[in-house]
Amino acid sequence: MTLGRGSSYGDLIDLLATELRSFPQAKWIVEKVSGLDSASIGPLSKELVADDVIDKAMKLVGRVKAGEPIQYVLESWDFRYLRLSINRSVLIPRPETEVVAGYVIDEIRQRFESREDATFKDYGIDKQLFRVADLGTGSGAIALSVAKEIESRFDIEVIGTDLSQEALEVAKTNLEALDLSVQNGVKFIQGSWFDPLDDYLLAFDIVVSNPPYISPGQYEELDSCVKDFEPKMALVAADEGLSDLIHIASNAMRYLKNNGMLVLECDPDQIDPLVKFLKQANYYEVESHLDLALRPRFVSGRIKANSLVAENLDLREI
Repeated sequence: MTLGRGSSYGDLIDLLATELRSFPQAKWIVEKVSGLDSASIGPLSKELVADDVIDKAMKLVGRVKAGEPIQYVLESWDFRYLRLSINRSVLIPRPETEVVAGYVIDEIRQRFESREDATFKDYGIDKQLFRVADLGTGSGAIALSVAKEIESRFDIEVIGTDLSQEALEVAKTNLEALDLSVQNGVKFIQGSWFDPLDDYLLAFDIVVSNPPYISPGQYEELDSCVKDFEPKMALVAADEGLSDLIHIASNAMRYLKNNGMLVLECDPDQIDPLVKFLKQANYYEVESHLDLALRPRFVSGRIKANSLVAENLDLREI
């Protein structure tokens, strides 16, 4: 099925919708190749569309029909109140993780409202700056949502780490798209999990992560649209998918302030062993939480600051 001379934007969208069996995807592709936004497409539906726009659109349709996720074809995707640039260096932002980010944001607001946020007072340090670490930040979805949605009057710093330099370039691109007031409160640092954070012992109020939690066996059963396009290193972990989750939980207590909170996204089948581990590791108020599909999707817990770690801290500015 092709378009003849004198075809309109409406004709192009109808053609793509037939090819893709999706009107929304057709409209998104036309918006991308034409540079028009959603509000402009409707009034221009009867306007003639240029041949180069048609050619570009058909190439993108071919990629989608070949199995490439629409998010990578569009090179962007919405996450909460953000439109994030993405590529195959990072995972596609998912609704499950939006719930995790929302939980962290609600927790921060409650802590500020109650004025009971954790400080260093027990160890002779009174630092009111509220810090959040987003480990394995990828596109920066969680980190940037926290920074953007927390009111500017709150003194907050968000630090995202990622082993992949390519992923961090995506996160930095997304950061640069935000207001300067948001940019000033965010840092992205290359390194594995806590490795680049040795200057931040007992410095974080919240540590959050959506780490790899798919087992090697589960990975082999995933749809090709995931296996062939999304970064394997951001998906798969050893020990039935638990190795990175346990590593983060085991080390977070060195970086969390007194009564600081750990939040970890995981597979529903990992909830019970992860909750058990957190309790054995002396986290308290350990809870599991549901995603939008009402499946257990992430856990949270608080930790008392480790006095042995605190004794080895100097009173430097951190």
